[in-house]
Amino acid sequence: MGRVFFNTRKNIVSLGAAYQMLDSDSGSVFILDAAAGYAITLPTVANTTDGWNAKFIVGTAFATTDWTITASAAVIKGGVNELETDTGDDGPSSTGATNMHLELAAETIGDYYELVFDGTSYWLSGQTVADGALTFS
Repeated sequence: MGRVFFNTRKNIVSLGAAYQMLDSDSGSVFILDAAAGYAITLPTVANTTDGWNAKFIVGTAFATTDWTITASAAVIKGGVNELETDTGDDGPSSTGATNMHLELAAETIGDYYELVFDGTSYWLSGQTVADGALTFS
């Protein structure tokens, strides 16, 4: 029997403007590729299928404003690791936020954030280089 190969490629999307995410964006990797930050709006809980997931990677240094990832309610939970330990903390986390702010002047190219939806919440994991690169509201 011959080998069976599966498509393991990721759908890469370069973002340079505000974006309303769709349920069909699941599995995509979004490169944040603009110096001016924009708003990325997650699909509403009612319009998202269990298992929905996306990854966001800082691809360009922010020159003027933060990038913000926004949910329709306080359903972003989890946290990220910070490689720098200047403040002595392990990284920011949330038990229920509406907004993730990728902070101007604290970002590093290559910082990444992953979200997975379980039917109720968007679960966050990821890694930043600098302290303060991510805040919640």
